[in-house]
Amino acid sequence: YLWNPRVVFGKVPAFYLPWAAIPIRSQRSTGFMIPKVGNSTQRGTTISEEFFWAINRQTDLTLGGTYWSDFGYRADLEARWFLNGMPEYGFVRGAFVHANDDYVADNPDEFESEEGEQDRYDITWEHRQSFGEWDLTATGEVGSDQFVKYDLPGQEGIGDLQPIFNQKLTLQRNWGPHALNLTAEKVDRILEGLR
Repeated sequence: YLWNPRVVFGKVPAFYLPWAAIPIRSQRSTGFMIPKVGNSTQRGTTISEEFFWAINRQTDLTLGGTYWSDFGYRADLEARWFLNGMPEYGFVRGAFVHANDDYVADNPDEFESEEGEQDRYDITWEHRQSFGEWDLTATGEVGSDQFVKYDLPGQEGIGDLQPIFNQKLTLQRNWGPHALNLTAEKVDRILEGLR
């Protein structure tokens, strides 16, 4: 730990904290991440914080939140796990965004259709596990609308237009060069006229 760390230019203090922990451990540790503060012409003042929970050696959870003074707020969750090493793992990620009433009133063109709801969400998951000779894979994504990944503040440009949301379960068994795949899939087509 550092007690009373500060940054000084000449004799003028520019930054001060009562204490800080330097991540010198070789193992993951639970705690708050460094907060982020910023400003945007569209969203206003931005404050973000995340909490990382190292549940055990194989499992962790990250909870995050972002507040925009002129837009609203966002809540994030990401959980990751490893069962028996790398071949068996999984994750779930979720984001929820709420636009405040003032922002909606000032930007009616963004909220005039079903795709422009004030409350929007996106959840993605994947799990892989072996059962003897069989391998199981479960993947999926659900969201409030097809533009949610593209429009989530803080993720602009990361996602693409999503014409579908799907959930898929695959059971596979390999015999040398041969394989048997059993797949169940649910597809939600969220754009009109998509085939």
